[in-house]
Amino acid sequence: MWESTFALATPEAITESVTKYNYIVSHLPPDSASLIRDVLIKPDANYPYSQMKKELINRSGESSQHEIRKLLSVEELGNRKPSELLSDMKCRGESLNVADNLMLELFLQRLPSSVQTILAVVSELALDKAAEIADRNFSRF
Repeated sequence: MWESTFALATPEAITESVTKYNYIVSHLPPDSASLIRDVLIKPDANYPYSQMKKELINRSGESSQHEIRKLLSVEELGNRKPSELLSDMKCRGESLNVADNLMLELFLQRLPSSVQTILAVVSELALDKAAEIADRNFSRF
C-alpha cells in the first residue's frame, strides 16, 4: 500500500531526495508520522526520502501483521449477536484485504458449536447469510 501512496504523493518534477522528503513529511498523516518519529527527528543526511519510505513501509507492515493476528485470535462473540461480531471482523479485515472465504471460516470458528452445526448443512454459504442464519438460531440457545 505504501509503495503506491509514495508514488502518487510525490510530483514527477521532484527528483532530489531532500525535496521529496520535505514534501512527503508536510503531507504525512499524524498516525504515520508517529510510526517513524525517530526518522523524522533525525533523518538520513544523504538519503532522507529513501530512509523514511523504507521505515514507514517496514513499520506499517508490522501493524498489518498485528491486525491480522487480532483478527485471527482476539475477536470473540461474547454478548454480541453473530452479525455484530461479523461486522466488527469485516471492519478489521477490510483494510487487510481478507478474502471472504477466510473471513467466513474465522467467523464460523467463533460461533457456538450448536450454531456451527446448523450452518454446516447450508450449501454455498455467504458471509452475510451466515450471520443472518446465526442470529436467528443463536437467540434460541
